Amino acid sequence: MMLAEGNTQIKLLVFHVFLLLLLSFTAKAKFKHGCLALASYNVWDGSNLTYISYIFSQPTPEILKYNPQVKNSDSLRTGTRINIPFSCDCLNSDFLGHTFTYLTQHSDTYNRVAQIAFANLSTEELVHRVNIYAPTQIPEKAPINVTVNWSCGDGKISKDYGLFMAYPLRPGEGLSSVAAESGVPARLLEMYNKGSHFGSGNDLVFVPARGALDRYCVEDFLFLVYEYIENGNLRQHLRSSSGLGPLPWQTRMQIALDSARGLEYIHEYTVPVYIHHDIKSANVLKDKNFRAKVADFGPTKQSEYGSASLQTRLVDTFGYMPPEYAQYGDVSPKIDVYAFGVVLSELISAKEAVVRTNEYVAESRGLVALPDPREDLVKLVDPRLSSNDYSPDSVDKMAQLAKACTQENPQLRPSMRSIVVALMTISSSTEEWDVGSFYENHTHLVNLMSGR
Repeated sequence: MMLAEGNTQIKLLVFHVFLLLLLSFTAKAKFKHGCLALASYNVWDGSNLTYISYIFSQPTPEILKYNPQVKNSDSLRTGTRINIPFSCDCLNSDFLGHTFTYLTQHSDTYNRVAQIAFANLSTEELVHRVNIYAPTQIPEKAPINVTVNWSCGDGKISKDYGLFMAYPLRPGEGLSSVAAESGVPARLLEMYNKGSHFGSGNDLVFVPARGALDRYCVEDFLFLVYEYIENGNLRQHLRSSSGLGPLPWQTRMQIALDSARGLEYIHEYTVPVYIHHDIKSANVLKDKNFRAKVADFGPTKQSEYGSASLQTRLVDTFGYMPPEYAQYGDVSPKIDVYAFGVVLSELISAKEAVVRTNEYVAESRGLVALPDPREDLVKLVDPRLSSNDYSPDSVDKMAQLAKACTQENPQLRPSMRSIVVALMTISSSTEEWDVGSFYENHTHLVNLMSGR
């Protein structure tokens, strides 16, 4: 009976994916989308690559690819510039840009965040516009949005310039100095920055970057049309500050299983294999029946994994980023597995994926060190859930699975296929099972395996 139900669910999933593909169409858009952009970050006294990597959610090796002039990654010279790569998005059908998440520090203001942390890549007005807090009531240790305005190059205008760099002017800089430093003729800078006053020394201008990337932004692209998502994203529902009621435990289990099936599909059934690369609770959407859908499949790039070619992305979010990617830029499907484990931890605890670890220094860690459920289950579970709302055995097993997904060694993490099986087992049975059996590398876990 369970096998028949499973086959029916798989058929429905395949049909849904096929339907979405039928709804894809090519269209002309007001704004170009799906291209890469660069930001020119002014290095200030006290900043370093670790800090810059943290606030922009970019691994250091990825940043260094665009900065061959940096010879010592442990030391940046104050007053120099480094390039930060990101994807362009059309924001509010208004302009191209990218919105980052920033964890506020003591005495932060919108102006301080824009001018210092983001080195004038944003403005006080723009940061204020995308946040709900009054300028004088910004809480400490709170995640806020920071939007940076960008502009993509147009291959139809210039075959030499396919990428534009967001370039904040420093005091004393003007048209001639920017032209000299960038190697771009002054007439082109003026042409691409109509209305900018280079002489003011505090504008954010866009500088064409010759040969920085091997592709241009294009006007023709595919849209993937979804049905209306009535219940927003998972992150909104898990945070008590949103005003929404807590999700029942069975609903959380179903959301976990739906999301795992979506990732299993792109890992196991597509050619080439796709890596989402930005799995987080904000990218898990819920329809009117609270069925989950994985969203935000942004622009992809070719990567090599073993002997196979993978489609992956240039973005990731701090708190969901596995150590091998943050430190070395290593790419594999286990990147998504790690991030999914963090989402499982969020489903259990309703805590943020980023946890502040130091009162005075910008130090944070991901939500991967949950208490051992066998020691104190009450400390683990969302406090808005009463003990009658969930099965302690079910929470215990999901917590074990979350820990398996967030193993530091990617080879010890289970595959998404194994995770789907594990979640189906948790949902349908209270029998004893050993999470060790869901790891890919059984050799290292032989002492954990006891069977049913």
